[in-house]
Amino acid sequence: MSTCSTFTTRIRRSIQALFIVFLLLICFPKTLPAHANSLVASSTGSGKGIQPGQLFTGGKSRRQQDPKFLQSKQQRRGATPNIVSGSNHLSYSPAQDVSEPPYTGADSAGHGYTDKYFWNECGPGASTATVGYWGVNLKRGTHTYSDPYTTTTWNDSNDASYVQYIATQSSPPAFTSAGEMTYNAYPNAYATFADVRDVLNWEASGHSSNYSNYFYAVAGVGNLNKTTFKNDVQQDIQSSGKPLIVSVNDAYLPDWINSPGTSHFITILGYNFDNNTMTYSETCGKVSCNTQHTGIYTINIDTLWNGMVNDNGNGGIIW
Repeated sequence: MSTCSTFTTRIRRSIQALFIVFLLLICFPKTLPAHANSLVASSTGSGKGIQPGQLFTGGKSRRQQDPKFLQSKQQRRGATPNIVSGSNHLSYSPAQDVSEPPYTGADSAGHGYTDKYFWNECGPGASTATVGYWGVNLKRGTHTYSDPYTTTTWNDSNDASYVQYIATQSSPPAFTSAGEMTYNAYPNAYATFADVRDVLNWEASGHSSNYSNYFYAVAGVGNLNKTTFKNDVQQDIQSSGKPLIVSVNDAYLPDWINSPGTSHFITILGYNFDNNTMTYSETCGKVSCNTQHTGIYTINIDTLWNGMVNDNGNGGIIW
């Protein structure tokens, strides 16, 4: 074969190879993850390291609520007729002002920090948003707070000082150590249902000796149905004038942009059964959770319920 023929054959083979690559790119395009945002690191998000059902186990609380108190909660639920219509909403303040400190940035003293434990502070955030409706003063002033990873300083802007107080210092008598948060190997941390319940009752009662049976109790989604859930929301908001907390898979929440699909606490502030919606407070912002923003959002009740059912065994309410 001549040199010219060999050269021509090589060119043809090269063209054929390029054509095959082109076909592969067309037939098998790269699939981008849903809701991906290239401007935000994929590692951000709430609830890292939470295992199935973990929010119902572990933690710090060793207090059992009085069976008579729990029975009275059940009786209140049974006294509510099946709901077909109606709406009621609490004031959006103070919940709309509460924000968990971001996991990185500068604290209130101007010191730079990065603490990925802050990813997981939806429990303290929702707790702060909730106890504000009990006449609790959320303005603590400027204080320094420590977790196992870092020490930071926070003031009353967005009630950050109170959020960190709840996370690291609130200490109901039955707790084995102070703070609502349980810290595992960095950056994993969580707040259990029992610990959030006890902190809510402890702070709302003004540190009463009988705090455990003050108001709030826990109901896992397995012990609820959609009707009893709506009844509980109506009882707390309409009859008692107080918010309640829900654990839901954050992938179902409308304010989450790049949802990791893990457990997240929110505060329920209202309902409208005529258009099948509930209103809630989001306390985790763009930096830590890649949400649209902290503040008030509305969600379809069926969507919220499905997010509770599909919360990896962690769905439920503190009501």
